[in-house]
Amino acid sequence: MNSTSNESVEPDSKKMAAALMPLSRATLTQVRQDAPLYALVGAYALVAWILSLYLGESQRYRPFQYVMLWMILSILVLAVTSAVRAFWINPGRPLSSFVSMGKKHWNRDFLQRLPVILVTGTFYGVFTSVKNMLPDIHPFSWDPTLAAIDYKMLGDQDGWSLAAAIIPDGLPLKIIDIIYSRGWLIIVMSLSAYVAASPTMRRYCRQYFLTFFISWIFAGNILACIFMSGGPCFYAEFVGDHLRFAGLMQSISGTGSAAVQDYLWNTHVNGWNNLGAGISAFPSVHMVSMTLVTLLLRKMSVRLCWVGIFLTIAMELGSVRLGWHYVSDGLVGIAIAVMIWRFIQMVERSVGRSDVRLA
Repeated sequence: MNSTSNESVEPDSKKMAAALMPLSRATLTQVRQDAPLYALVGAYALVAWILSLYLGESQRYRPFQYVMLWMILSILVLAVTSAVRAFWINPGRPLSSFVSMGKKHWNRDFLQRLPVILVTGTFYGVFTSVKNMLPDIHPFSWDPTLAAIDYKMLGDQDGWSLAAAIIPDGLPLKIIDIIYSRGWLIIVMSLSAYVAASPTMRRYCRQYFLTFFISWIFAGNILACIFMSGGPCFYAEFVGDHLRFAGLMQSISGTGSAAVQDYLWNTHVNGWNNLGAGISAFPSVHMVSMTLVTLLLRKMSVRLCWVGIFLTIAMELGSVRLGWHYVSDGLVGIAIAVMIWRFIQMVERSVGRSDVRLA
């Protein structure tokens, strides 16, 4: 009886191995194609770990704190986009189309994209870890200079007062608060998760995430450390001048942004390494990310590009109106994103990526 059982199990195991072999090969091929992403994040994580040891802040090094959240978001985004496509392709029988797509995506495509999803989630954890260590390297000292630059650049007025003329108190302020506080998170994170998880976005994945990672490291870690600043919302705390932006802080009192700013200040003064923690204004990583989204949308569709441009302008206005940033923070962030995007395009083209087009 045992011999019969072993004989039946052995063919089944061989069939399973034969079925998994093409998937394993395809996954390994995809891993080789995306090797620059893994090398970049691996080196970044190593440098961040060494930095945490050097600063005596090893408790702040939490590279995997976002991995599970990012995995869940990627699965959710892929499921939602598959459902939308199923209704679009087969409105009469959307469920059967969804099941058919699900079998294809989950059995093959999602597993091939899993390494990219995991390394992206790890990147977010490393980035937050480094961001929380920046005050141990350089104090917050650039706010007066950045505020003065804005004041002169805008004709002897602060950026928030100019933005307030465009976005007054009341409903307009509430709308821009929702767009900036929640819209950015939904748009940037969801699209990034879609690029990471969806097989239809594979041609854009490496360029997008190489640009994304390098831009965030350069803008959100390196430049942020050199030009340490908290932005107008933390001007009183870091500079000691409670009058300059008093009108701004009174104007945004009760908004979602004000609540998040209180949360960030509490995490900063208590040394907590919570989700989303860390304070830095220059340059704006929000604007870096939104610009990259717009550049990606341009490759996908001209109409989507215009949506991205509108949202980028709204985000820049919102960042200033809600006290998060000086005007120059966003402008420099936009410039950084465009320059690194173009640089990665040229590099990708030089190494023979036929699917890369300069845009």
